[in-house]
Amino acid sequence: MTGGPVTASPLVWNDTVYIGSQDGRFYALKAKKWGERWSFDAGSPIQYSGAIENGMLFFHTRDNVVYALDARSGSLIWKRKVDNWISSPPIAYGGRVYLGVYDKKIYILDQRSGKIRDRIPMKTEIGGVLYICTQGVLRPLQPMNQAEGIRKRIPFSQSYPVIANGYIFIGSRKGALHVLSQSDWHEVFSFSVGGGVDSTPAVYDGMVYFGSYDGYVYALAGKSYAEKPSQGIKGQGRRCFVIGRSAVYDRPEGEVIAYVNDGEILPLYEEQNGWYRVKLPDGSFGWMRSAMPIGRSEHDLLIPEGISKLDTLKLKLGGEFPIWSPDGEAVVYPLRTKLKGQYWHADEIWVTFPETGKSQKLCSASIYNPYLSWSLDSKWIAFETYDSNVSHIWVVSRDGTDLRRVTKGEAPSFSSKAHRITFRRRRELVDSVWVVNIDGSGLRRIKTILIMGTPQQYLYLLPPRWSPDGRIIAVGTDGEYYQSGEAKILLLGVQGGVESKIIHSRSKKVSEISWSPDGRYLAYVLSGNPGVRPDAPIDKRLFLLDIRTQNVITFNHTSPTWSPDGRFLAFMEHDDRAGINWKVWIYEVNTGRKQLLLVSRGDLSKLEWMPDGRLCLWVTGKYIRGGRYRPAQTTGYIL
Repeated sequence: MTGGPVTASPLVWNDTVYIGSQDGRFYALKAKKWGERWSFDAGSPIQYSGAIENGMLFFHTRDNVVYALDARSGSLIWKRKVDNWISSPPIAYGGRVYLGVYDKKIYILDQRSGKIRDRIPMKTEIGGVLYICTQGVLRPLQPMNQAEGIRKRIPFSQSYPVIANGYIFIGSRKGALHVLSQSDWHEVFSFSVGGGVDSTPAVYDGMVYFGSYDGYVYALAGKSYAEKPSQGIKGQGRRCFVIGRSAVYDRPEGEVIAYVNDGEILPLYEEQNGWYRVKLPDGSFGWMRSAMPIGRSEHDLLIPEGISKLDTLKLKLGGEFPIWSPDGEAVVYPLRTKLKGQYWHADEIWVTFPETGKSQKLCSASIYNPYLSWSLDSKWIAFETYDSNVSHIWVVSRDGTDLRRVTKGEAPSFSSKAHRITFRRRRELVDSVWVVNIDGSGLRRIKTILIMGTPQQYLYLLPPRWSPDGRIIAVGTDGEYYQSGEAKILLLGVQGGVESKIIHSRSKKVSEISWSPDGRYLAYVLSGNPGVRPDAPIDKRLFLLDIRTQNVITFNHTSPTWSPDGRFLAFMEHDDRAGINWKVWIYEVNTGRKQLLLVSRGDLSKLEWMPDGRLCLWVTGKYIRGGRYRPAQTTGYIL
C-alpha cells in the first residue's frame, strides 16, 4: 500500500515496477514479490506514469516539477520546475524528455542536464510519430488503438486497455480490473479492489500490475487468467493499522528490513514495550512502533483495543447539523424533509432526548442557516430564519412552549455566561457584529466591518464565537472582505478595556472557530488559496493558536472539538484513499502528543465532545438512496 490514491500507471523495467502515488512518493517495487527496492519523496502528488531511458527515470509532480532519478538506486540526478500545468506522462526518447505544458506548448528537456532545449507550440514529431499538445496533454495526433470501443464494454472506465497473451486488461472506477478475451471482447473475469482503477495496467513476464484509488499497487500472476487469483493475506486474530510511513525492524531497536505505508492493516502477533510484532505481506515477520491495534470493526469504524462500548443514537429522519445541549441531555437539529430547490432549506426544528429515545418538534420555521446554538443552561435554542427577504433571530425553549422573535439578524450564537446572543447583520458592502438579550433588550453593535474586496454570493453567514469568559467574540471574515483576498479572524472585545485583535491568514475562508474551555487556545479551519498557482494547496487545514504566545500548530483537516477539561482537542483528517475515508485524532495540548483514536471507512460529518467526556461521531447519510432523493439519516456513534 502507498500513502495515497494511485492514479498513475505502472512501468516495469529490469524486474522492477515503477509507480508514483498521490502521497508524493515514487516507488520502485520488486516485480516478483512484495517489497520496495527504493522510494523517492518528491513532496507533491504524482498523478501520471514515469518514463525510462538510458537507465534514468523521468516523472513530474502536481507542483510542476520534473525529476530525473537513477532508475536503479533512486538517487536524484536533477529536477526542473516548469511554469504551468503538465497534464500527461512524459515521453523519453533520443536523449530528450518531452512534456505537454498547459495549454499548447511542448517542452523538450535534455535528459542528462534537465536543461530546457526548446519550447514548441502545439505539435512535434517524436520517433516518427506526430504528437500534439492541447490543455497540457501530449498525445499522438492519430492514435492507433481501439480504446473507446473497449471502454464501452466496461461501465465507468477511464483506464486504457492493454493487450497481452490473448487477453485485454482494463480498469474501471467501479473498483475492478476487467479481463476480456482478445478474440471476441467477452469478459473472462473481473478482479475487485477497494477503489477505482483509472491507471493503465502493465503486463510483464506473466504478471499484471495496476494501481487503485485505495492506495494499493496490485500484482496478479497465473498461467491462465480464467481463475481469480488471491488478493493477498488476511489477518487472523489480532490486527493493527499502520500509522504513517513506518520502518519495520528485524527486532526492537534492530536493523530496518522494510517500510510499510500508512493505512496498511497487518496481522499482529505480539506487543513488547511499545513495539508490535507484525506479519508482512510477503509472509515474513518484523517489529514496528507506529501502529494502532484494532479491537473490532463496527459500523464502518475500525475501533482500537480498549474501547469496549459503542452507543448509537439515531435522529429523526431528515435531521441534520445536530448539536448536543451543554448538560448532555438533548440533541437539537433542523429537520429537512423537502429536498426540492437549489439551496439547503429546513422547515422545522426538532429535539431528541437520548435517555428516553423520544423526539419532539419544537417549532416550524424557514431555515437556510443550519447552525443552531444552545444557551449555557440548556434551556433555550437560538436560530435564524429567512422569509420575505429578511433574516430574523429567534429563540425557542427546550420543551417548545416558548417561541420568541428577538431581532433582525443572522448567524446567532449564545454567550457562555448569560442569556445574551451575538449575531451578524450584513447589508451590501457592510457586515456588523451585535449583541442582544433574548428578550430583545440590550441591543448593541460591537463592530462594523466594511467589505473592501469583491463580494461573493452567500447563502448564510457563520456564527461568531464567544470566549468562555464572555469578554471576547471571535468572528471569521472571509477573503472577499479584503483587497488582499486573505481571510481574517477578528477578536472583538465585548466590554470596555478588552483590546480587539486580528488574526491574519493567507487563505480565502475561515470556519469552525472553537475556543478551548480555558480561553487560552483558539482552533479554526482555513481553506482555499487566494493565489492562482498550479501548486496551490486547496484542501482544508486546522490551526491551533495559543492566544498568549501566538504560537500556531497546523493539522489536517477539520471539525475541531474540545474535551470538557480542555486537555485534548479531537479532530478529523480526511484520507483520499478509498476504503479509509476519515481518521479521528486526539491531540494532547500540554504534551503535544497526537494519537490516532479510530479510522472510519465510511463518511463522517463532524465530531462533538460531550459534557460527560464521551466523544460523539456524527454521520449524515447521502440523499440519493435506491435511485431516489430521500431525507438524510443522521446517526451518532458515542464512545
